[in-house]
Amino acid sequence: AGILFVCSAGNEGADVDQIPEFPSGFGGLPTCLSVAAMTSTDNLAPFSSFGHRSVGVAAPGQSIISTAPRSQFSPNGSYATLSGTSMSAPYASGIAVLLSSHEPSLTPAQVKRRIIATSEPIPALVSKTANSGRANALSALTNRIAPPQSPIVLSASFTKKAVTLDGFGFLN
Repeated sequence: AGILFVCSAGNEGADVDQIPEFPSGFGGLPTCLSVAAMTSTDNLAPFSSFGHRSVGVAAPGQSIISTAPRSQFSPNGSYATLSGTSMSAPYASGIAVLLSSHEPSLTPAQVKRRIIATSEPIPALVSKTANSGRANALSALTNRIAPPQSPIVLSASFTKKAVTLDGFGFLN
């Protein structure tokens, strides 16, 4: 019982943890999954908003072929190549529907957690999404969590009181 809301992270290229946008600002709620956009080369799309706490996963969102009405993007009203987090959110929505029909006893919060936990770790998403990962339908359906890997430091920053390391494999 209940509903999982899947929403776009936004196309401002902003950190929604620092400057909340909505609906992606609700991504920290247990039944709201916010989705960032990725390029075909596994990078965060330059326009995509992100947030380690607010954005759950990323999915393809740049140069996506989609149906379209007659417009400047599709003069014939059939298909158009579009980019945006509105193109990436349907990927995660599809995974949520597949997972819910495959395991109907899962609650919306459990579906969200499964999609995030089984996302495929991608270096370009470190500290950009909750699990630094790209949504993966097969992994979600089989509950396959990526195996731990040796620590990889992608960046480091220092202050007088703290050292912050971004990367993979620090905690299993």
